[in-house]
Amino acid sequence: MNKHVSFVLIFLFISGTFVTTFSPVSVSAAVDDSWTTLAPMNQARSDLGVVAVDDKIYAIGGNLAFGVATNSENNYVGTNEGYDSKSNTWTTLASMPTPRQGFAIAACDGKIYCIGGYGYNKASSLLDNLVVNEVYDIASNSWSTKTPLTISGPNLQAHVVDEKIFVIVSSLLYVYDPVTDSWSQKTSLPKASDSDPDSYSAVIDNQIIVITYFDEALRVLSYDQKTDKWSEVKQDRNNNNSSFGRAVAVATLGHFAPQKIYVLSGGSTIFFNPISYIAAYDPSSGVWEQVKEDPTPRLNFGVAVLDDVLYVIGGALLGTDGQIASSAVNAQYVPIGYNGPALSDSDSPADNMVLVSALVGTTAGVVVAGVLLFIFKNKEKQ
Repeated sequence: MNKHVSFVLIFLFISGTFVTTFSPVSVSAAVDDSWTTLAPMNQARSDLGVVAVDDKIYAIGGNLAFGVATNSENNYVGTNEGYDSKSNTWTTLASMPTPRQGFAIAACDGKIYCIGGYGYNKASSLLDNLVVNEVYDIASNSWSTKTPLTISGPNLQAHVVDEKIFVIVSSLLYVYDPVTDSWSQKTSLPKASDSDPDSYSAVIDNQIIVITYFDEALRVLSYDQKTDKWSEVKQDRNNNNSSFGRAVAVATLGHFAPQKIYVLSGGSTIFFNPISYIAAYDPSSGVWEQVKEDPTPRLNFGVAVLDDVLYVIGGALLGTDGQIASSAVNAQYVPIGYNGPALSDSDSPADNMVLVSALVGTTAGVVVAGVLLFIFKNKEKQ
């Protein structure tokens, strides 16, 4: 065999061996209707506020403990942590000035608004519902105080529609204008009696969708902020007749997964019974569908949606000792029909090391081949 041909074969074999051995690990596609446990928060908390802004998630405030017996001022925190989904890491940021739990949270124009909630009332020196409105500026990592909401209560919910923040307080609806720093009241939610219905809300196509119960029936309501009117949406209740208990609702927007509202139930806070029940509502068909349950049943957790993937963070869970305590758990749910990018940390230090190894391996193959060529040439001259 020609000497040059032999050398080329040897070169290809050596280079190929190095490249194959040190090539980057391929990233597998995300599996829909599945759960993955991610890096936990630095501080365990329940009844916290969670919101996604750009490619990060912020977990703010909450309670360090759980239950009436541990309901003291010291348990309420203003802790603010940012989660980077690409590196799967948490960073502690500037704390919210007023420690509290159960507040409404919404992000608008690079700022996070934390409205109302329950905590220590400095004016009365008692634990009470709060009306404070504090705003976190992400760019400057700083807080400021804005005009407070005139009323507060449990289970506040906030949504941004057309650069304004709509806050649901029981059956009442208020809107906050960040530009004018002012509040106004809108049409209240329909209800059959004076008792406040349980409700869970999300936004799809600039419509606030509220899942609620009254007259012993599950109802889906839609609010049009342009007309300030509520209307009931038709739905198929055949596979979803039971109450969710204490729940959170979020929406996927159709970018990487079908547009749906997910209602995640944490069970009953009255009986301290953490459960995991999740149902998805399709607004286009009115059909409900039960999806895979969170493997870590919790109460009073926060949920954020990032690129149509759900992140369920914190809450209170039942320990092996039979006691319920606050948790730092961070679990990721990939919705049914997800077709987005692989959910892997492609920019992590570990992946960078693999890429470096690939380059080193390839370079090493070239160097070895070069040395062999040098020896080969010398032997030819001899």
